[in-house]
Amino acid sequence: MYKRYRVHVAACVVMVVLMMAASASAQNVIVNPSFETGPTGGYPSSWLAYGNVVTVRNSSPQYVAYEGTKMVALNGNDSGPYNVSALYQEFSSNPGDEWMLSAMSRHWSGDPMIGNASTGNYMVQRIAFKDATDALIDYTEAIILDGTFATDTWIANEAISAIAPEGTVQVEALIMYVQADTDGGEGQVDYVEFIYCGVVAVEESSWGAIKSLYD
Repeated sequence: MYKRYRVHVAACVVMVVLMMAASASAQNVIVNPSFETGPTGGYPSSWLAYGNVVTVRNSSPQYVAYEGTKMVALNGNDSGPYNVSALYQEFSSNPGDEWMLSAMSRHWSGDPMIGNASTGNYMVQRIAFKDATDALIDYTEAIILDGTFATDTWIANEAISAIAPEGTVQVEALIMYVQADTDGGEGQVDYVEFIYCGVVAVEESSWGAIKSLYD
């Protein structure tokens, strides 16, 4: 499974490079990816969000943006076990579309995440697919921050990629903060990149041939 995942991401990266050479279609589709647009103190402009999510401005040492002067801080809601705060953007998508997501993450040593993803708070980047009734069909995610990550430094997380399954009409790029019970610790995110890699055909396609090596 691990080898398949790595080859999958590598194939998407190759597709993006080829697309960038041919056209502008491989550009980041996220609006306001570094949270520079709009005021501070609330949900970031052009993003949907819920829970304890706030746009903040540089204020060292706690807040030091990766790019520009702003970032987003996420905290738990102190409302019981495994409550979630999140920000996301939605896009139209069709079955077979492949998408790639990556984000920069950080936590400050003065208010660090606690424990690991099995025992404490953590953040994930997630690609989620929905059908025409807005029901979740499938998702792919990866942990981008927990208490085991280094503090006071921006972490360049490995991109994840996913292919839209049958029934997909919408895809979401999400950054999610999961709080275990009422544990403290603030997660920070900056520069979110979401790229459309193209359409993956059926198994007889070139990507299908690559996958078959790892099935």
